[in-house]
This record gives sequence, structure tokens and C-alpha cells, in this order.
Amino acid sequence: MKKAIDVSNFWLPGPVSDDEALRLMQEAKRQGYSRVIAGTQIPSVCFQQLQAAYRAGQEIQAYLQLNPTQDLHTQVLEADRAVDTLPISRLWVTVEWRGPEYLLAVLTSALADCRRTSFPYLGIYTNTSNWARHMSDTAIFRSYPLWWAGYGNSALDAHEWRGAGFGGWWRPSMKQWLQNVDVVGMNCDQNVY
Repeated sequence: MKKAIDVSNFWLPGPVSDDEALRLMQEAKRQGYSRVIAGTQIPSVCFQQLQAAYRAGQEIQAYLQLNPTQDLHTQVLEADRAVDTLPISRLWVTVEWRGPEYLLAVLTSALADCRRTSFPYLGIYTNTSNWARHMSDTAIFRSYPLWWAGYGNSALDAHEWRGAGFGGWWRPSMKQWLQNVDVVGMNCDQNVY
């Protein structure tokens, strides 16, 4: 099992230099974190985080925190600009909005927009309750890899997934299991894959 960090809580306590960003990612790699995921909400921060991780030799991924009340095409273009020319291995599209109900067409449209940009490898980030509440537990997206926000045990064990299984997925590709943890001075969410 490999370890990943979601650094989307941005730089805490504040901005850092590019050299410091690289040092932090190198130290995270030394501690066994082989993958770094950053949210595209603040493009300059996302780019700095992923560029530092890439320079440190880590696999890099990004996520788009989808907001169905805003123009989807604009959100996808902004995410594309946030990662610029970095070789991300996957863009995760989130289903966690706590506002109006998601429509299947919203997620379908966002995923189609992502495929038309520089994001050929897509996945879905969600948890059991958000998928049930916003997507009526549909299984039509099961061909996309799932990044499951399933807090608790760090292992991707079959027993735990049987109790939480949803959306037609056989098992998650990655599991976020712990939030707001200090990893070498960065506020991160811990993941396994």
C-alpha cells in the first residue's frame, strides 16, 4: 500500500518560497508519500504545490472542486490553467457540494469538459453520503476511478468497503482516511492507494 497527501488546505501558516515548497515535498517523500494531490481552487498555490512535488520526484494529481452553481466550463478552464503544463496523472472531480442537488447532467457535462482539455485521466472524489444524497447512488459513473473519503481504518480492506460500497464501484482506487494532519509542517489529508 502506498501513501499520498492531499495538500489542498493550502500553505499553512502562510505562503512559502519555491525553495521551501520543494524542501517540504522532498521531506514528505522521505516520509513515504509518493503521491501529492492539490486542489485547483487557488491556481497559483496549486501550481506551486504540484511543481514542487514533481521536482521532488512524486506523482502529482489535482482535483476540481465542482460547484454546480457556477459555470462549469469556466471551472474546468481554470483548473486547466492551474496545472498549466505539469504532468498530472489524474484530475479528480469532486461530488461533495452541500447546496442544490446535483443533476446527472452536471457531472456528465463537467467530465466531458475535462476530457476536452488536458485531462484525459479522470476520477471521482466523494463519500458514501454525498453520493447517495446528490447522485441518488447512481452506478453510471462506475467506470471512473473512485477516490473515496472514507475516514477510519487506513487500510483499503474488503470488510470496510462492503459496508460502505456505493455507486457500483467494486472498490476505491484511493482512500482518504484522515483529515487535517501535520505532515512536515503542512496541513494535509492522508490517503492510501
